[in-house]
Amino acid sequence: IRERPMAMQETPVCSCTVIHEDAVQAVKKQLDSELMLARMAEIWGENLTRRLQELFGTPQDGKISNQLAVNRKFCDGITAAEWDSTPKGGSAIVKEMQKWASAGMDGYIGPQTILAWQKKLGTPIDGTVSSPSAMVKKLQKWCNQK
Repeated sequence: IRERPMAMQETPVCSCTVIHEDAVQAVKKQLDSELMLARMAEIWGENLTRRLQELFGTPQDGKISNQLAVNRKFCDGITAAEWDSTPKGGSAIVKEMQKWASAGMDGYIGPQTILAWQKKLGTPIDGTVSSPSAMVKKLQKWCNQK
């Protein structure tokens, strides 16, 4: 039995399949990462808070301090807030944003403040910051344009 010369031997099919599967997995991982980033852009976390604090001229710690725990149910899409059952004067960034949106300036995120922010940003008005949130996405876009 004669062997084929090296140039005429067939390439095993399985190596192409492995490369193909690796490429598919790489693309899938990239899409998952992009989807995660898109969802993160609709959640109000420390980075957005720090940027807002910078823009509104308040201390920059990435936290929305002294928020009333009773209002937490309206804020699923906010991860940067510090909740407490005792009123402590609210947050400086919230007061500045309330002023920006022509809302009462008590420093607490509640349904009325959220309604004012939603109206100011032109997003659906329901008095909640959901997760994900169209309002937060628009707020991030606003920050990026500044």
